[in-house]
Amino acid sequence: MHYLKSISLLFFFLLALGTGLQAQDDARPTLFYQVVKLDDPNGGLMDAERKIMLPYFQERVNRGEIIWHGMYRVRYPMTGQQGYDYVSVALTDKFASLNLNNEDEVLQAALPDASTAQMWKKVRAESDIHSSEIFIGVDGLSPTTNEVEKFIQVNFMTVKPDQTEEYVKTESGIWKPIHAALLKKNVLASWLLGQRIMPGGSDFGPNYVTVDGFTDWPQIEKFNRELFPAAESVYPGEDLEKKLGGIVDLRTNNRSEIWELVASTTLPVKDEEVISVTEKGSGPTPMRGQQVSFDVNIIRKDGALVYDNQKMLGIPMEMVLGSDPYDAYLTRHLSQIGTGGKVTVSVPVAAQNMEMRGWSGNQDVTLKYHLREVGPPAMDGVNKLRDKIHEEGLSAAKAWHKKVSSEMADKYAFHEFTMNALGYDLMESGLLEEALYVMAENQRANPESFNAHDSLADAYSAMGNEVMAAKHYGRAVKINPAASASKEKLAALKK
Repeated sequence: MHYLKSISLLFFFLLALGTGLQAQDDARPTLFYQVVKLDDPNGGLMDAERKIMLPYFQERVNRGEIIWHGMYRVRYPMTGQQGYDYVSVALTDKFASLNLNNEDEVLQAALPDASTAQMWKKVRAESDIHSSEIFIGVDGLSPTTNEVEKFIQVNFMTVKPDQTEEYVKTESGIWKPIHAALLKKNVLASWLLGQRIMPGGSDFGPNYVTVDGFTDWPQIEKFNRELFPAAESVYPGEDLEKKLGGIVDLRTNNRSEIWELVASTTLPVKDEEVISVTEKGSGPTPMRGQQVSFDVNIIRKDGALVYDNQKMLGIPMEMVLGSDPYDAYLTRHLSQIGTGGKVTVSVPVAAQNMEMRGWSGNQDVTLKYHLREVGPPAMDGVNKLRDKIHEEGLSAAKAWHKKVSSEMADKYAFHEFTMNALGYDLMESGLLEEALYVMAENQRANPESFNAHDSLADAYSAMGNEVMAAKHYGRAVKINPAASASKEKLAALKK
């Protein structure tokens, strides 16, 4: 099934938080939440989310078709026990926008350098649809702060058709005041009561949900401790067993799950960046498909230097220009100058995507590039290796990498920076053996890079091999005595 045809929406005003929307309890807009529950069969779903689906949904936000999109990872019960690993949620106030008929056109606008057919093929390969549902908000409590709700607890209820009115009255009249008290004490970030409208009826499983929003995990623990003390404070002197227990006869509490927000769109992004060439450069201007080596500094409006590849990694950034549609902005910026040239790009918050807003702290930023070298054309071996791992498995990926490294080294590029990023992507997806292989190959190709040793040590540490981790942290420190992060991780292993 096409991922988009079932983009799961949820059902909570708490997601309105992520959009800056503040729903009013007495005059809420009608909000629809499409919820798609997804299995991650190959460990590559989040890669497809970040590079394809997130830009796609951001484009739909920019167009006003939806308000917000987020991807959640199921943290409790343990991943896989419920039949799905992730939940994709889209929020809209336009029910008609859920009837998709322009997905190819939207994706082309979001990723103009990509083949839509190839992008959808990758999405289908990396996600299995468990279910798709649409919910509508029935009642809720809005967030009182602008903190991101990192976790939500979703409680699934089955209510018989002839009891829905009494059930909603009980949730809103008895349980909502308790949650309001917890919200006031900052023990809870938000609360929502949602009803499933598609597919309809209790024959398809739970037809109502309550959703509790939390800013962090400790808040969840505090909520569980203070729920009934809060009920006592709201209903002093009353028989709580009788008052609260009546809801048991109205619904079946099927299960509870805790989801962690791992990716989301931002407010609409406007094309307002300003590009200023400070030095044109004396060498050739790079074209798509050529290898480039460059440095970049990112400076926030408050003057803080938030990124400097040389200070942080000790290596230049390298890539095949235009090889990753998600990084189209790099192609746009670097194509302004030639070798040795420098360009400054001012990016206001309104023009930043979710990733950029993460490290900008929602401030305007300035990107300063220095194009060091323009190399010959090459195919991006790292992206191909990524696809091999996800689609054919580690053994096939190893065989392919060995073959092209020895027989076609001049045709495929495996840059240190992009190999390093692939390794961490694999680790984040739980593919630890695959990550170790990528990090080891990167270190083998770059034996004097402290960053390659540090990253390989991180992979060994994730695998539980502290001996090898310590060895490579030590090597990183020997190569670069100023590598403070490597020193700290090595000291932690020796405790």
